[in-house]
Amino acid sequence: MPLPSAWALLQEPGARLRAVITALPEAVVVGLPCGAAEDLARFVARPEMLR
Repeated sequence: MPLPSAWALLQEPGARLRAVITALPEAVVVGLPCGAAEDLARFVARPEMLR
């Protein structure tokens, strides 16, 4: 049986983090290092994959 991820165990902080990421201004997201914006988008869009 696979071990749960940290985000599965910390659902409330994960939900709050997704809310913060979603509220980031586009200018901030555009200025992130290469690939970071895509990582954030995946985290927000597919939280079930982190369980």
